[in-house]
Amino acid sequence: MSDSNNKRAKCPICRKEVDLRPQNEFFPFCSSHCQMVDLGNWINEEYRMPVGQSGTERSLPPSDDELN
Repeated sequence: MSDSNNKRAKCPICRKEVDLRPQNEFFPFCSSHCQMVDLGNWINEEYRMPVGQSGTERSLPPSDDELN
């Protein structure tokens, strides 16, 4: 069985293995540097949310108004 103290994740910026909380104050990042790089990516709008209908909206049955 795995011990929760041995669980590790990868930093989303540099891909280095990092400790989970509470051992790592920068989680999910490995350092304040990677945390700031990620913040810069958000500020520079390098991350984008998809535009369009979600799967939930498309899977709903038509309303009574749409059927008539």
